[in-house]
Amino acid sequence: MAFLSNEVERSQLGAAERLLKSEIYGSRLRRALINGWDPRVLTDFLVLDDITQAILWPFMGSDEWRTLVEMRGEAFSKALESALRKLDVRIHDQGERLHAFLLARRDGVMAEQVMDAVYGPPKKGRVY
Repeated sequence: MAFLSNEVERSQLGAAERLLKSEIYGSRLRRALINGWDPRVLTDFLVLDDITQAILWPFMGSDEWRTLVEMRGEAFSKALESALRKLDVRIHDQGERLHAFLLARRDGVMAEQVMDAVYGPPKKGRVY
């Protein structure tokens, strides 16, 4: 039975690693950093990131967890570098704030909460 458990754990960690290295994860993150005020774009990335974090949660503190957290950080660094090249220089600070918030967030945080934290609460009459 322990063998089966180890196989499942390795499979989960492998899935998280493949997702973090995938182009879909990186492209969704870049897209979110560039168009973060769009709740659909942000939610699209948050779903992928929640899946990754849900896989990693049971392994917290292990060597594998540390490795995958570093991989996530590298994916975020690459995405920010790419996004800043595409963002208007006047809103680089928003992209950097969104990057920092997303990198530090835990799973289950909704897009509206992210937008409120990064861009402030919506002004009267404005919808994200």
